[in-house]
Amino acid sequence: MRIFKIIQHFNYEQNQIHLLLISILLLAVAMSINIVILPLILYHQGISTSLIGISSMTDILGGIVIISFLHSLSKKIGIFNSILGFGSIASVVILILPFYQNFILWLLLSFALGTSIISIATLRSAWLNITIKSKVRSMIIATSSTVLCAGFTIGPIIIKFIGAGNYQAFVISSLCTFLSCLVLLPIRKAEPKSIPHQKLRLIVFIKRNPKIILARFLTDLQCGTIIFFTVIYGIKNGISAENSGLLISIFSAVGMLDFLIGFIVNHKSYQRLILLGFIAFFVIVIILPFAIHNYYYAGLIYLILGWLTSLVSISCWYGANLNRRKSQLIAINSSFQAAGLFGGFFGNLLTGIAMQHFGNHGFVMIIAAASLLYLMFRGDKSNLPPQN
Repeated sequence: MRIFKIIQHFNYEQNQIHLLLISILLLAVAMSINIVILPLILYHQGISTSLIGISSMTDILGGIVIISFLHSLSKKIGIFNSILGFGSIASVVILILPFYQNFILWLLLSFALGTSIISIATLRSAWLNITIKSKVRSMIIATSSTVLCAGFTIGPIIIKFIGAGNYQAFVISSLCTFLSCLVLLPIRKAEPKSIPHQKLRLIVFIKRNPKIILARFLTDLQCGTIIFFTVIYGIKNGISAENSGLLISIFSAVGMLDFLIGFIVNHKSYQRLILLGFIAFFVIVIILPFAIHNYYYAGLIYLILGWLTSLVSISCWYGANLNRRKSQLIAINSSFQAAGLFGGFFGNLLTGIAMQHFGNHGFVMIIAAASLLYLMFRGDKSNLPPQN
């Protein structure tokens, strides 16, 4: 009888993890569809790239603002109800956005969408981390990363078949967003009471780990630029929105092999891998303006950039968590995540401005400048932390 109860408990825990992973997949599909279709609306409305950058930045700003309130909200109405509420808001906003009226209204809706999407992702991530046991934590986190990348790969492929200008794309995105919340209904009673509340220690973390935090900031700046502006960059170089979206799929697909990069990081100096990653990123991205006119070469460039992004990101995560006490991990990773959000925030802003003033070259300039900035900072031996 006792064995039967243990098996039942194990199966129920597995079901929770499975449904949470399905939720991650569905939301990632919706987000990747949005990345292709939303900038296209603004582009067709004649909105400048600098304002498109501000629009993308508004999404992230909404997430930054809401994160500090999620603990109180989840404690008051529950994690599932919070997720379902934000999912309902996001689903409705996605259906409204195609009927563009003016840029100010668009920004307000974009802010609401960013607030909702990042809230869902944050609450669900907390739910998953509380549910899984420490013995399988690394495996489940690696699996969730793979599922996330799979979702970002699937979305643009869907757009390729139905068309970026088709309203069905918005319906599918809205439906996936809502289903990503509704799929958690069967495990509603197992939800944690609230998400852990940790004060943001970003300033302290920066002082103690300047190179790691800068690497995370710049990597997300580059990644945000590539994800949010590839469609505009591709269109301006004569590539259709659908095929430009597939470049994002190629960039994201490599993330499904993150577990292989984990083996490399475990056997090499993470600091050296970060350095080599940024050097290679700079070299590859300056080839992009020449390769973009051949779609197959462009796809190869995006494949390599995706692999380098994964290499640097995992190396940064490994370095940030190395030799830390368990009691420190939540605060450290919250600070680490915040650095990434700010990186994406400034990446969208700067890329929009750069493309407005320098045309297509602005896209490459921001990505290359981020790599150069890290290499310049890395050369300052006075800030170099000890090798681990």
